[in-house]
Amino acid sequence: MDSEKRRRQLARAKYERQQQRRAEMRQQARRRNTVIGASLAVVLLAGGAAWAGVAIAGDGDSTKTTAASDTATSAAPSASA
Repeated sequence: MDSEKRRRQLARAKYERQQQRRAEMRQQARRRNTVIGASLAVVLLAGGAAWAGVAIAGDGDSTKTTAASDTATSAAPSASA
């Protein structure tokens, strides 16, 4: 009877260790996923801000650049002529 009691005690202790380890792993995964999510959000916000800045700043310059390139293209002699 004592060996059965000891076996159950060891099994219970093993189960408790496994549960503790699983809880710690879930906590680490939750922390890691939070950091990854926050980092991704920062990168996306920075990319969106950069894209918006380029789009806003590029609106005034795009007509000048297009007009200048059209002039340069029409002033250059063509290869077929």
